[in-house]
Amino acid sequence: MFHLLAYTGNAGIAAVNFDLTAAFDAEFSQRNGHYIFTERYKLINAIYLGTSITAIATICPTWNAIGRMQSGLTQGVGAPASNSYTDLKLGFEAQLPVNEEVQVQMSNSAGAAAQNTAVLFVATMQHSNKLPMPAPPGINIRVAVSCSVTAVANAWAGPAPITFAQSLRGGVYSVVGMDGGSATLVASRLVFPRNPLYNGRRLRPGCILDTPFTNSPPQYGVSQARLFGEFGRFHTFEPPQIEVFANAAGAINPSYLLDLVYLGDYDDPLQGFTAA
Repeated sequence: MFHLLAYTGNAGIAAVNFDLTAAFDAEFSQRNGHYIFTERYKLINAIYLGTSITAIATICPTWNAIGRMQSGLTQGVGAPASNSYTDLKLGFEAQLPVNEEVQVQMSNSAGAAAQNTAVLFVATMQHSNKLPMPAPPGINIRVAVSCSVTAVANAWAGPAPITFAQSLRGGVYSVVGMDGGSATLVASRLVFPRNPLYNGRRLRPGCILDTPFTNSPPQYGVSQARLFGEFGRFHTFEPPQIEVFANAAGAINPSYLLDLVYLGDYDDPLQGFTAA
């Protein structure tokens, strides 16, 4: 499993190594405005947003003892553009140390103050891209969903119930990929009502959104279903809800595509599934 964490901050003119502040998160603690982990995770993906970014670094004492962890991938806008690109680290994951503050610092060449945002994908050490086998008749399906939510600027908002464009056959499904689109959203994550806890935490996987959604291919060049494994499982009686992270406040109606594997009509969606 993995979880999306956000950092944000308004950097001044020609800022150098501006320290972003961790957004409030219901599952992870902060110290001095930075996330801190009391068990091991790994960084598998990230996106960095801001006008005129010139440098990005994700730092902590353990990494600093070796060198400054730089990112060469930036999105020179305040919200994701069409066909967003990210700092994908699968196969080259960075292990996050325990009990150390993790900072994200950005530099820019802007002639005015600019909002900067970073979204980190942190995964359990056992995380893999292994997918479940579908139940007969062997259905993998991509479905359209939407939600209505009142966004809060530079903070997570929700969770909000989702609406399927067409009713699903009753039963249990595994979510193995997610894409979405909105003019003001940066990221979204799923809240599953019955996902198993990981060290007492309910991890919330998700995706970066594209602007616009129309005619945008899946992010990262290939379907996320091949990259991030299972997001979680749900029964059609209890679908997941959606949280959103936006760069502007207001009522919005984002659209998504979910990649689903049909697992059958048994009662327990957690059968054979762990948060690891």
